[in-house]
Amino acid sequence: DFVKRKINLTSYTLRTSGHGRGTYHAKSWRIVGSNDRNSWELLDQQANNSSLYGKYLQHRFECENNHKYYRYIRYVQDDSWLSNREHNVFLTCVEFFGSLLTE
Repeated sequence: DFVKRKINLTSYTLRTSGHGRGTYHAKSWRIVGSNDRNSWELLDQQANNSSLYGKYLQHRFECENNHKYYRYIRYVQDDSWLSNREHNVFLTCVEFFGSLLTE
């Protein structure tokens, strides 16, 4: 929630954790944006992405669909590398990059 601002999200960075055996690493996910928390538009989608499969990894992802400004940005986990915990993920950092618009 950017509260009184909106973002035109051009890219984002995710960083994995290094905690313990069996750490949950992101495999498939979506980044979506909304201005009302009811209607969500897809900004980026990753499927079977192995760039975060391991401890202490970081990767920057570009958003192809960045034509609007959004108050709300959501990370939606679709799958992880542990098949019995597809919606679990450990991230130590999430960064958003883009242009901010003040209302």
